Amino acid sequence: MAIIKRIMLITLIAVIILSVPVAYDRWNREINSNGVDVVIDFDSIVKVASMKINVRETTKQYLQQLKEAGATGVALQETTLDRLNKDQFVTVLSGEDVNKNLVLQGKLDWVDPNNTFVFFIKEYEADLKPLFTQGFEEDQIRSYTLNGSEGIEIALPFKAAKDIPIGLNPVTVNMITTELGMNMIPRLSNKWLETPTSYKILTKINDLYDPYALIFEGEEVLGFDEDKEDDTRAIIAEQLKNENILVANIEFNPQRGMSRLGAGSNYNVVRLHSIQDKEMNTLKTDILSDRIIRGVTERNIRMIYINTAFAEDKKADDLMEKTVDVITLAVKGSESTEGLESDFTMGQATPFRAEQPLYANLLKWVSVIGGLLLTAFMLRSFWKSAHYIVPTVGIIGLACAYVFSSSLFMLALKAIALATAISAPTLAGIVIISLIKNYSYQNNKRALLDTVGLFLFASALTLSGAILVVGMLSHVQFALYLNTFSGVKLLHVAPIALILIYLIIVFKQKLDQILFATIRTYHLLIVGVVGLAGLYYVMRTGNTDAAAVSSVELAFRSTVEQWLGIRPRTKEFLFGHPLWIVATFIALRYPKALYLLVPAIIGQLSMMSTFTHLHSPLWVSAVRTGIGMLFGLLIGFILIGLWQLFVRTKWGRYLLNVL
Repeated sequence: MAIIKRIMLITLIAVIILSVPVAYDRWNREINSNGVDVVIDFDSIVKVASMKINVRETTKQYLQQLKEAGATGVALQETTLDRLNKDQFVTVLSGEDVNKNLVLQGKLDWVDPNNTFVFFIKEYEADLKPLFTQGFEEDQIRSYTLNGSEGIEIALPFKAAKDIPIGLNPVTVNMITTELGMNMIPRLSNKWLETPTSYKILTKINDLYDPYALIFEGEEVLGFDEDKEDDTRAIIAEQLKNENILVANIEFNPQRGMSRLGAGSNYNVVRLHSIQDKEMNTLKTDILSDRIIRGVTERNIRMIYINTAFAEDKKADDLMEKTVDVITLAVKGSESTEGLESDFTMGQATPFRAEQPLYANLLKWVSVIGGLLLTAFMLRSFWKSAHYIVPTVGIIGLACAYVFSSSLFMLALKAIALATAISAPTLAGIVIISLIKNYSYQNNKRALLDTVGLFLFASALTLSGAILVVGMLSHVQFALYLNTFSGVKLLHVAPIALILIYLIIVFKQKLDQILFATIRTYHLLIVGVVGLAGLYYVMRTGNTDAAAVSSVELAFRSTVEQWLGIRPRTKEFLFGHPLWIVATFIALRYPKALYLLVPAIIGQLSMMSTFTHLHSPLWVSAVRTGIGMLFGLLIGFILIGLWQLFVRTKWGRYLLNVL
């Protein structure tokens, strides 16, 4: 039995070491993807330019200013009949308007009053006329001449025809690419659900303009159809892969069908962060530029999508100046701050390398074995047979899932990753409790040194689990946020509960003693406060805060970020780690203080949680964790000093008698 346990422990240490190269491969993938595209929403530019007389010329001037500030791309939506009319590329008349004109001329060849008639500005006719054969059915359009002007008759009322996408405006594309030398990125909506049409529009755009990237508009990707299991995404994805066109995955706005499309295109995807016009108008310049920089450096964003500021009560030039200032500060920096161009290549966004080297693919399975062994060692504290059963069941279950389906296999892999993430900080707490229970107290100086050593040892155990999780979920889909680590809330609750249960076992408190203990009013008050705190804590877990963040906390976070560059997690350096330090120091002499490790384990599980943010660069997670540990230690030392003063008081002596 002891020999098997020793073999398993040696194996666990070995697989942790072997998982490091997988983490290195991820780090290498991240640092070699350094191309960033700052993209301007074309419609938002036109909206501001419309406040002036010459809209097209003003639009071009504003784009030139933005390019000089550091913008590198322009997102162009598909044009529509209504948009061409508003932008003064065409003149639109209803059938009734045409008939009135014919009456004035004394002509009797009236037209259908429900139809729509489009007449081109002469210089744009050759470029724009082909769009209508692309957007409408052949039997819906025909040529029509009125007063010598060539036009098109559409067999639809204007209300029905005005919003039908008909492709990209070639005149605008020429201005963006040829005249301004910027990237033109089509923004396509999923208006076509039938294979021939969706394939046709993408083929046409690629043949005409050869874009390097696409952004989808709306709630779904091109080709997605919720009514059909076999929709056109596979065809679209194959075309994107063959033409090497990357797709933007919009942060905080997941579009239906993106995961399957990304997989089918061999993950030729980049993450996009968007700034809305209201945000551009109301937030300060430095806050917006800092948001852009942090998105790129801390969340692997490679495309910034900017809507220009807009407010009807402000001048167009002032609105544009605000947008120019934000981009300038973010890209070029200032005298006191560096911009993105100092560390990244501004131009086309660079996707992550999708393929992993052979050694990384093989060692990924080593990480899985390590995760199962780590889980087994943790559970063995509660269930003696766990170190045999857990690895066996885990490997067999994963193999069966692999045989049945890829989705079931991924679910099983993520379950093992969650079990590993829960087990690492829990095992760290269990090991420290076991060591302290057998500790022989000598003096405060030695206790302080041992406190630091135990903290570093526990953190090393937790981070070993983090390495295993990083190795298991090293596929590029996690970095692109097309898939995520599952069970964040469980990760933040389970170690706390498990440490509490283990302490009850260690101190041999029987269930009937707990259930039938005398309960006083202050006990109920404490339980109520702890319950509310626990509820708030759970609400605040996850990648987004469900509970409201106060303005004071936001200001504090901003200040810490300005001082340190990368902000450590508050629950680590201000709560979990300091409480762990002082609790360990006290428990070395008074073991009952080990119950303080129940809330203090939050620091360790938060460290693990940091590394489950798989869309964040690995180096950022490492630096964030290191800063949190350092400041947690320093604050913990301060708490130890306060504890030493407290025990000299009347209340302190009373507490020592209880312990």
